[in-house]
Amino acid sequence: MRVSLLLRCCRDLTGSSSDRTRSSVVNGLRKKLNDSMNCFTDIRQLITAEYKETVERRYYTVTGEKADESTIDRLIATGESEMFLQKAIQE
Repeated sequence: MRVSLLLRCCRDLTGSSSDRTRSSVVNGLRKKLNDSMNCFTDIRQLITAEYKETVERRYYTVTGEKADESTIDRLIATGESEMFLQKAIQE
């Protein structure tokens, strides 16, 4: 009696249909989350690249010189990229 009860409990924990269903749902959700995170990363990289191009165009418009990568990165990191064109317009 005890052995059959123990075997039934072990079987229910390791391979029951509800366990397999739960595993399947979790794996499906894990894949969806991973896909969403990859999509978010791609969109973020696209937005960053477009913003760098915008800052580069603004810099060229104001100074007449082509900015190097470090200058663009510094302008973005310090927040000066937003004020750069406005300061030039005011002057």
